[in-house]
Amino acid sequence: RGGAVVAASPAQTPVPSFSNAPSYSVHSHNYHHRPPSASPHPQEHETETEHELRLFIWSANANNNRSSSHGHSNFSTSNNSNSPSRALAIFGASQLPISEVRSTCEAFGSLLYFRSEFCSTKNVIFVAYHDLRSACHASKELKTYLQRIASSNSNLNEIESITCRDALKVLYSVSLTASSEYHDSALIFFNVPYGIDKEQFTQMMTSFGAVQSVDRQNLTNEDASGSICFGVCFYDVQDASHCILEMKSTMPWGSRVSIKSQTRAENERKRGQDFLSLISSWRRGSGTTPVSSMQNNIPQNIATERLSSTSSPSTSTLSP
Repeated sequence: RGGAVVAASPAQTPVPSFSNAPSYSVHSHNYHHRPPSASPHPQEHETETEHELRLFIWSANANNNRSSSHGHSNFSTSNNSNSPSRALAIFGASQLPISEVRSTCEAFGSLLYFRSEFCSTKNVIFVAYHDLRSACHASKELKTYLQRIASSNSNLNEIESITCRDALKVLYSVSLTASSEYHDSALIFFNVPYGIDKEQFTQMMTSFGAVQSVDRQNLTNEDASGSICFGVCFYDVQDASHCILEMKSTMPWGSRVSIKSQTRAENERKRGQDFLSLISSWRRGSGTTPVSSMQNNIPQNIATERLSSTSSPSTSTLSP
């Protein structure tokens, strides 16, 4: 039941490219050359905000040997210290123009959200991408582009510019949507006809967009007695959403086939809820929300939940 990774063809979701971003003009900021993927930086110190967020952020450096382009036998949809995330936390950007920070983020891909309301008070901006690959790309290179903005900011003197550049950090973050019950990018297909093998299923899924992994399970229960079940995880949540809508309308494999969104693991949802509780306390100006429960309930590495017949996600039955 190993997972399969499918390379994107030109007709599918493209691999994110900064220079090809339609919403950003590289020359408008005099970025005539791409900066290196990694740049030397001084010793970094944890800020008060980072300490408050310590249970919800992690470094992208831990993922250098576990790129999202590598295949896994299960779906990498949970947020943990060893997995890429669609969400990022940008620290140290309070002295940069928010419009430029946003346009720079957009250059890496379509944004799921851009939350800057705590930039002035907590010096952090929360960003998330529709496409996981966009976030992986930004986690490695966004900091360097933001440092260039700081260097060219005429409102900062030399010392302020250096201080701003040194303070900039881009870390993976728990998504602001992590408390929701269902994953947006992972789907399960039940009652797939026996004539459809894994290759045919994968071919159909990749027609909607780039696929991160495909998994086949043979289930025996009252919902899918002896039938074939396929799971698929898309890189882009928009591709998964369109897949459900179109498959429901066209029913290419018959009306017995049903689609279910993968249910999030309970500990992942709890982590997302605690993250929102902390942010809510900031919004009310009441300081840090106690997170003692997180210390006990959230392991260092949250295991990715396997697609199984016991999950109970929302169902979209393929019927007229």
